[in-house]
Amino acid sequence: MIEKGKFVEIRFTNGLYFDAYIEDWSNKESILRLPESDEKVIVINTERDVLLVKILNDKKDPAKKKIHTKNIVEEFEKLKEEPKTDHSLSRMAKLKDELNQLENEEILKQATSHVPSGIRSVTYGIPRNLRVAQPAKHPPQETSTEDSSFDLELQGMFSKEDK
Repeated sequence: MIEKGKFVEIRFTNGLYFDAYIEDWSNKESILRLPESDEKVIVINTERDVLLVKILNDKKDPAKKKIHTKNIVEEFEKLKEEPKTDHSLSRMAKLKDELNQLENEEILKQATSHVPSGIRSVTYGIPRNLRVAQPAKHPPQETSTEDSSFDLELQGMFSKEDK
């Protein structure tokens, strides 16, 4: 049993996986809430369909990450306005490093999860509105079965060698 409100990564037996918050969890049916859009996902048969549940820490939770970033920015701005001391300067440097690290993680996430858009798929075939003319049907040509002079010469050649 997983507690309500936990942030988890769920992997399904069909290969699909995503991050979500637990709304309700049981072996029969589970309700999950997606972090970005508050949409709900219902897993009809949890025991059969779910392969793995990974409980993620707060650093990977997008909502808490935004709050954490906002708190860092606020603290940095507050320290910027105060008189500069060695302690405040070192704290500002640490906060700036942490902000840069969070920004780099976000850029890396966007770069690795980018799906190109605007790529058209090509479908091959004859368009439905195009009419293709049927080839003309000609009667088969009849060949004569009569011996020609050329055939007679060949027949004569082979018959002489056999004798």
